[in-house]
Amino acid sequence: MTIESSGGGMIQEVQILDISGRICIQSHPLSTSSVIPITSLSEGIYEARVLMDNQRWYSMRLMVHP
Repeated sequence: MTIESSGGGMIQEVQILDISGRICIQSHPLSTSSVIPITSLSEGIYEARVLMDNQRWYSMRLMVHP
């Protein structure tokens, strides 16, 4: 999965959470874009949360399937 900053801000942290809210993947890229390997995730729905350098969290749903 690739995450890119549309406004040029720095991505501070990326979290992928499962349906129960447990963090499955966490990364601190400190960059304007980041590639997050998600091959270790089981099939299902996850929440991807991104913390930007303005200290705002952004979230989206992520569907993983084979």
